[in-house]
Amino acid sequence: MVGFGKIALLTLVLVFGLSGFCFADSPSWILKSEASMSARVARVDANTSAYIVVLDSGTRNKLVPGMVCDVYREKARVAKVVLVESLSDRSAGLIISGDDVKAGDIAIAVPTL
Repeated sequence: MVGFGKIALLTLVLVFGLSGFCFADSPSWILKSEASMSARVARVDANTSAYIVVLDSGTRNKLVPGMVCDVYREKARVAKVVLVESLSDRSAGLIISGDDVKAGDIAIAVPTL
């Protein structure tokens, strides 16, 4: 009788487990993909007191003011940018470290808690 109970339990776990019944989704605060929180540098404007980095993505891709982004070129980080303005289709940020940002670089949001 004990053997039958183990077999029945194992069968239930396999049937319901494989159908997704036993598995929960990740909480909404866990980043599922950083791909949607990235942008390409459209241009860099040299202001008198700071360099303004303009990105080709904005709130539509979850980029919002206050967010910090690492800027990469060919898999090497070249700068860190903090976003100060964000519209639906573009964002602007200030370089807070590094200074070698060029059009075409990739900015990826740094996950924060």
